[in-house]
Amino acid sequence: AERMKVPLLAEIPLDPKTREMGDNGRPIATLEEPNAQVALFEKLAQTIIAKAEAAKERTRPTITISD
Repeated sequence: AERMKVPLLAEIPLDPKTREMGDNGRPIATLEEPNAQVALFEKLAQTIIAKAEAAKERTRPTITISD
């Protein structure tokens, strides 16, 4: 992110259980017990939502085409 000059949204460590569950079509978020990975993915989702909401507030350039 730093090299590309974009904000880092999250740092989520690689976890074998997350990968295995995903490979089996069952997202880690479907676990019944508390899980640190789930909390990290939820925080990432909230960060993305907040950035999307903030982006809606910014004025965007417009393009006008005329003859």
